[in-house]
Amino acid sequence: MKSFEFFIAKRYIKARSNSNFITIISMVSIVGITIGIAALIVALSVFNGFADLAKKIFLKNDPHIKIVYRKTVSLEKILEIEKIILSLKDETKEVSRYFEGKVLLMKNRQSLPIVLKGLQSLYSDKNEGSLLRLKYGSDINPKSKERTAIIGTFLAVKNALVVNDSIFIISFDGLAKSVSGFSIPPIAKFRISGIYESFNKEFDMTYVFISYENAKKILGRKTIADGIEIRLKNPMKANDLIKKIKEITGENDAQILSWRDLRKDLYFMMDLERIVAFIILLMIIAVASFNLMGSLSMTVIEKKRDIALFRSLGVLPKSIRKIFMLEGIIISLIGIVAGSVLGYIICWAQINYKLYPLDGTRYIIDALPVSLRWEDFAAIAIFSLALTFIASYVPAKKASESQIAESLKWE
Repeated sequence: MKSFEFFIAKRYIKARSNSNFITIISMVSIVGITIGIAALIVALSVFNGFADLAKKIFLKNDPHIKIVYRKTVSLEKILEIEKIILSLKDETKEVSRYFEGKVLLMKNRQSLPIVLKGLQSLYSDKNEGSLLRLKYGSDINPKSKERTAIIGTFLAVKNALVVNDSIFIISFDGLAKSVSGFSIPPIAKFRISGIYESFNKEFDMTYVFISYENAKKILGRKTIADGIEIRLKNPMKANDLIKKIKEITGENDAQILSWRDLRKDLYFMMDLERIVAFIILLMIIAVASFNLMGSLSMTVIEKKRDIALFRSLGVLPKSIRKIFMLEGIIISLIGIVAGSVLGYIICWAQINYKLYPLDGTRYIIDALPVSLRWEDFAAIAIFSLALTFIASYVPAKKASESQIAESLKWE
């Protein structure tokens, strides 16, 4: 019976050329679904592109896992945690102790609050530090007695700083003690040995890197480290590794954060914007689906005689319902396939030919970023089919409830 239902549904679609008005409404439905699908694919691909770009930048700057030791944790426990982390070398790319704290940077009689950071690598499979790519100058030499620092490009430009310039750093703890004791706060002089570029203005303006030992002294730390930063071979497995660490260390020893936790609000907003855009653009498909409902309703009225003949020949009501539902689904599939192809072509053209370029002097990219994901195509197709299924059900149900005698009365 399924082949019979599909055959009749297909015949009805082909025969619509005899009914111009119904054909126009059907074409409007197909065009609406096509445009809605294409718009959804393009919009979600652009959101994916920006999200991937943001993740690429942040994952380059931020640790994939950050362990912050609590003040109550003992030195023995810290060494035990580090031993556990170092035993997971198959999953980690780099493990570093760190000291981190807010200080004041003094230059040209101006003071600027920054975050001072010192890193000590415990393990690195490629001998690469957590510091970002240097644009000018050289890296910090931990064996040198000279105090050197690495600053970001935005901080350098804003304060007219270049390599070999001197900066002065005052810790907030030292400043508080000097105020309470009416004394001059301890000031540490550093030479700028390098300038890094992270493609993140906030990061460049905020973080200044110095040697691990100098950071310990200036921040006044008495412990072995403030915590551990871990970079993974696959950042997407951060939560799995965090579960392993928590099973051994416990919640009271340290706060363990993934790369998503470090910028939770930003990633939440990106996900929320994507969902909202999906829902809004889905309305276009919903409108096209209701047009399809109107088209099928008029087809049911036009085909009353056929429905009555089918019923008189013994065709069951559920088969009549399936005929018109299949007709709606076939029309929907035409729109879904056409929209998917159109959306893919637009995204492909943007990726390869940069249809929408951006000013390279103002942005870190030269064109609107686009990232195609097949799961988006699948989700869009499923939601679209669900909407058209609902829209097709009402006229199909009405067709199955038609009375034979009433339908043939005026024929």
